Amino acid sequence: MQQPAGLYKRGEIWHIDKVVTVGRVRKSLRQSTGCREISDAKLIFDRLIAKTKEEILYGPERLEHSFREAAVQYVLSIERRGKDATRAKQDLRLLDPYIGELPISHIHQGAFMGFESDQYGVRRSSTIARAYRTAVAALNYAARVLRDGNIPWLASAPPTITAPDWKDQLPPYHLDWTEQDRLARQMEKKTARHLIAPMLFGINCGAREQEICALRWEYEVLTPELPKGAVWWVPPEIRKGNSKRAASKQSGRYLVCNAAARSVIDGQRENRSDLVFPGPDGSQIGRLNNSGWRTAWKKAGFPTEGVKRGVHNLRHTFGARMEAAGIPWEYRKVLLGHEIQDVTAHYSPPGLARLLEEAEKVQRGTTVVLRPVPQITHSEEKRRDTKAANSLI
Repeated sequence: MQQPAGLYKRGEIWHIDKVVTVGRVRKSLRQSTGCREISDAKLIFDRLIAKTKEEILYGPERLEHSFREAAVQYVLSIERRGKDATRAKQDLRLLDPYIGELPISHIHQGAFMGFESDQYGVRRSSTIARAYRTAVAALNYAARVLRDGNIPWLASAPPTITAPDWKDQLPPYHLDWTEQDRLARQMEKKTARHLIAPMLFGINCGAREQEICALRWEYEVLTPELPKGAVWWVPPEIRKGNSKRAASKQSGRYLVCNAAARSVIDGQRENRSDLVFPGPDGSQIGRLNNSGWRTAWKKAGFPTEGVKRGVHNLRHTFGARMEAAGIPWEYRKVLLGHEIQDVTAHYSPPGLARLLEEAEKVQRGTTVVLRPVPQITHSEEKRRDTKAANSLI
């Protein structure tokens, strides 16, 4: 085999001493191939020259970041904004064994096939969909924010990732007034006593879980035309974000409280905290849907199969009570904080008074909510059969 210029033998090992030129750029290569055979040395020699020319033309090769690295940076960005990253961490930990070590440019629908296969019958498709949304948010953060110098971590926007639909979505459980009392009594124990007021407030105004946990006295809107505690301003940083809207364009909303919700607020006014509903140690409650909630739910005799069992049932219950009270659809949407363009006057005192008038229609004894019989889905039935089989082992 002919010996190329720039490749020479020192002792028994072939070495490289070559100047690579591309246009006016020159780069010297001086290193050992570590090979004794010229055929092996020539292969390394040719590859090194080709790689050096690419670096001269396109810049040095950049080590691509893994999804795990992007996920860590995304979680840190959430915490820097003062938001709770617990749910994002849960989603990313769920995905990490499957895609954590993959380069972020390799994340696409096919990368989740093993994850979906392992989760079928174990978790609901709504949980999988939430995990995928978090993954896409982390990839978008890598594409739009994270940089190595001026080079983005991800060169383009992530591909569309579609979650499976296993037809296993559970219906909400609307509490009637006696069940509401029964749940409160079960929360009177020491471990869940601090959940009573937030629960009664949420079920009477339809606030989201984080809106309740993060509600502060400074958010109260004092309007002479309205009762004290009737209106609260929920800032955009604790309001549920719109995934289709940039963070800088998110907006807050007014939370309107009827007499029942105001009575709960009045009971909290002497708590000596900046928070309306502080935790047992005075700090902000991370989540209402904790072990205390789940234990109280079970001991109150509510179903644990075939229906949702979380705190979001309070919001669903208030929505159902508004419908039963004959409150028009457009006002129900605004009172629940949904995006709507039909009602624009609710930002003025007269508009807020009109919303409060509608919210006051939800009264104990006059609002009866009918509840459908829960249906057991295929996945739920499979989980129940698996649980029964495990109990026999």
